[in-house]
Amino acid sequence: MRRLALVASLALAVAPAAVRAQSPIWGSFELGAGRYRPDIDAQPGLGQPLPFGDIFGTGRGWAFRAGISKAILKSPGSLEVGFRTGYFRESGKSLEIVNGQITDTKSGDTTTFNIIPTSLTLT
Repeated sequence: MRRLALVASLALAVAPAAVRAQSPIWGSFELGAGRYRPDIDAQPGLGQPLPFGDIFGTGRGWAFRAGISKAILKSPGSLEVGFRTGYFRESGKSLEIVNGQITDTKSGDTTTFNIIPTSLTLT
């Protein structure tokens, strides 16, 4: 019983100090990935060939992202300012142009579509 009373009194003595201690959080880091496909082919009034689907296909490619932020306010709560960026790339065969008109015939040339979305964040 004495040991239990000693442990309880030590816990009570240390608890206020633990509550007052400031969080050691520096900030946060984020990594992410997901499937992506630009929605340009869904715009009304587009004829054939489709701007994205006929060159790069109808599937979804992988998009990757990373972000880092620094805590600028830690009490009462947290406020972070950060930077986020990502990367998406698709490759496909270009479409032929005949008499100034784009056809839906694939050429032998490869074309690449890259997106690098970048943003500042406040969380």
